[in-house]
Amino acid sequence: MRWGRLLWTSVAVLLCVGLPRASAQELKLKPDGTSKLLSLGAPATIEVDGLKSNLDNGKHKLSDFVLYLDGYKVATVADGALSDIAHNKIAFDLERSATNKSEWIALLGSPTAFQKNVRVDVGITGESGVLPTTTGKSVEVALVVVSGWGLVVGFVFLLAAACAMVALGSVTDFLRDSQPTDFGGAEGPNGAALRRPFSLAQSQMAWWFALVIAAFIFLYLLTGDFNTLTNQALTLMGIGTGTALGAVMVEKTKSNPVLQNFTQLLAQISQSEAARAAPAELSALYAKRDELARRLASQNFLVDILTDVDGVCLHRFQIMAWTLVIGVVFCIGVYRNLALPTFDGTILAVLGISAGTYLGFKVPEQPN
Repeated sequence: MRWGRLLWTSVAVLLCVGLPRASAQELKLKPDGTSKLLSLGAPATIEVDGLKSNLDNGKHKLSDFVLYLDGYKVATVADGALSDIAHNKIAFDLERSATNKSEWIALLGSPTAFQKNVRVDVGITGESGVLPTTTGKSVEVALVVVSGWGLVVGFVFLLAAACAMVALGSVTDFLRDSQPTDFGGAEGPNGAALRRPFSLAQSQMAWWFALVIAAFIFLYLLTGDFNTLTNQALTLMGIGTGTALGAVMVEKTKSNPVLQNFTQLLAQISQSEAARAAPAELSALYAKRDELARRLASQNFLVDILTDVDGVCLHRFQIMAWTLVIGVVFCIGVYRNLALPTFDGTILAVLGISAGTYLGFKVPEQPN
């Protein structure tokens, strides 16, 4: 009997010696030590029971720990300076990067509320599963989807930018053609001052510039992320700028008979006025001046950008339609993903082809 007890005691000692001191499963997530509110740009503090002893024993490194939100891998411990190992606390930096961009899109995209509840898990690189919790229940905390003040300021900025663009386009000539520089005192049918027609190319360049810069600032105010510019967004701005530059070059190299006649007529009127010509002669010159000036002047925005001497042009309508459609898709993508959208090369090619077609047809194009 005594030998039996001694044998069983020896077996128990051997089994205890053979067991590992600690394993990943001995680490447990403590709900009470987890940050109650998470947001991009701020560290997330997670308390893991047994962390200090695990690290002291050299079983894992701090960089092995991974943070999951709703099952999406969003962060690793890049800098241990923020962590409090003495109190078993790990600090994860919540930053959106190229490696976790799709995960943050899934978490934050298409926001319907300022915050949402997410499940918090901690895993270890190279090991399956996640750490259990000390309570046996999953840990849920609030994640800031959009900042309330950022949303208000963002919408105010967008509204102000839109109003500023419309006001500048109406008051100044920065969206209009460069010619004619002077209407020589001619007036519209109702006595209103004549202005240069709106430029389709200038309007397209302003459209993409406004969308990209507004989306960039809007996203920064909402998410705090300023690394949101994409190659596709820059390509859209480049297409708009290239179209505007091409249009200016075409205008500089081609002759415009109506503009030439109008310029010559203004010089003739100036000479006739200096020579004190007969009123009847001056009246005829003024009437001809008004006729040519009205042909060169703006009608309204849509008429200006869509028509030439033959009326509404397919190539002008094409570039306007694709610009509007892709612009709307751009805005929807910003909302859904809280990021500047990434367009397929084919979509950008469609816009580029439309711009090239417009420039090609612009060479023989004549004004109304």
